[in-house]
Amino acid sequence: MATTLTGWLGRDREVRYTQERTFEQEFHNELVEMDEVREVTISPREFLVLSLGVGKVGQKKKWHRLVIWSPEQQGLDYVHLARKGDLVRITGRRETFRFTAENGKKIVIRQIVVKTFKVLKLKVRQESP
Repeated sequence: MATTLTGWLGRDREVRYTQERTFEQEFHNELVEMDEVREVTISPREFLVLSLGVGKVGQKKKWHRLVIWSPEQQGLDYVHLARKGDLVRITGRRETFRFTAENGKKIVIRQIVVKTFKVLKLKVRQESP
C-alpha cells in the first residue's frame, strides 16, 4: 500500500552505497538435468537517505527515514538538489526491519522507500558572494 507524505526535509541528503556481496546459489541446469552451484556477485548500489518531518507549525514533528534506491534509474535524479528545509511530497512504501545486535539489544528500523519525489517549496538560502 502506497504512503503519501508532505513535510520538510530535516537534514541534507546522505549518499550511501551497499557493499559488494558474493554468495553461492544453486541453479537447475535443464540441459544436463542436474543442479549446479554458481557464484553470484551483487555489485554496489547507490542510495540516498533523507529525513522528513511531518506536522503542523508549532506542533511536534514526526520524523520519517526516507530511502531512495538508484535515483537516476527511477527518473529521480533531481532529488540530489533537495536540501534541508525544503518542503517536499513523497509517495512510497513502508518497510520495517527487526534484528538483534551483537550486544543483545533488539533494533527496529522503519523507513519509507520512495517512488515519487516532488519539491513543493525551496527554503530561502543566503548565498555568499
